[in-house]
Amino acid sequence: MGNMNVNNPNMKSIPKPPSLMASLVGGFDSVTNHIYLIFFPVILDVFFWLGPRLRLTSIIQYFLDQLERGSNEALKSSSPDMIEMMKVTRSVWELIAERANLFTALRTYPVGVSSLMAGRMPVDSPLGIPGGIEITFGSFFGFWLILTIIGLVLGTLYFYYTAQVASGNPIVWLQSLQDIPNIFLQVLWLTVFLAILFMVLSIPVLIIFSIIVLVIGSFGQWIVLLLTGLLLWLLLPLLFTFHGIFVNRLKMFPSFWRGIRFAQFTLSQTSLFILIAIVISQGLDLLWQIPPENSWMSLIGIFGHGFVFTGLLSASFIYYQQSDKWMQEVLNIKMVAQSGLDKQTV
Repeated sequence: MGNMNVNNPNMKSIPKPPSLMASLVGGFDSVTNHIYLIFFPVILDVFFWLGPRLRLTSIIQYFLDQLERGSNEALKSSSPDMIEMMKVTRSVWELIAERANLFTALRTYPVGVSSLMAGRMPVDSPLGIPGGIEITFGSFFGFWLILTIIGLVLGTLYFYYTAQVASGNPIVWLQSLQDIPNIFLQVLWLTVFLAILFMVLSIPVLIIFSIIVLVIGSFGQWIVLLLTGLLLWLLLPLLFTFHGIFVNRLKMFPSFWRGIRFAQFTLSQTSLFILIAIVISQGLDLLWQIPPENSWMSLIGIFGHGFVFTGLLSASFIYYQQSDKWMQEVLNIKMVAQSGLDKQTV
């Protein structure tokens, strides 16, 4: 009977996976007890809202003019619907040009300080329309690169201190000054690696999607939409590839492979956690964006967004830490059981 328990471990011996609700509650509790963490997103949003702009109007307008010149001949033989669609597309891009602010490059992904105003791209503010500088082609890349690196530094600080609080560890400021440079390098390399990986994988995916649309026709668009949703659903758990750097102090590649294994082992649970986090954050963002951008009431939305996102980020670290520990326990139980089975076979 004992051998049966070793060879086929009873389900009662396998610990239950961590509770999603407990992780969420723990995340918001930790932020409530360390409320200063929300000032990362709050200060960034206030800067996007009230601060100066790095405008991209001339760059976008140049591309629109070039596109219009290149498509004039094609439009002569196009249907009225196609001409109308081109006009609508130009109007949309002109609206984007009016609101675009290169400073929003400070909001980096997936490690970065969350922002409500980066997506809203406000033009007006309670202090009036902010001043700005028009960015040229020659300076665009330099500005973008510098702002992106600064954004990754801010994101690393934000994630680091939130992870410390979520883990229940006291923040030792001198120790953090020693930890953060190495952590930032790992975040930088992993960000570059994932960006390259995404670009490499996107090429065959786009080719396949194009073939589907060409072969099947209009119905293929629905298939592409369905496949895109499925692909994003499978890729979402990869957001946890960075958590190993902040929680376990792993290097870039060990953190990546640990994240892949973590996602495979806890796919349904992790996907559900991400879905809940998206519903909470995006649902409440609709509420936070109700006040007009030229009203001081928008401050309520900025603080609300900062608290909610930081709470969810903290909850993700708690969930990762507990799930990673649970995964190791289950793997150890299976390893012991397999070892006992091998001995019995011999």
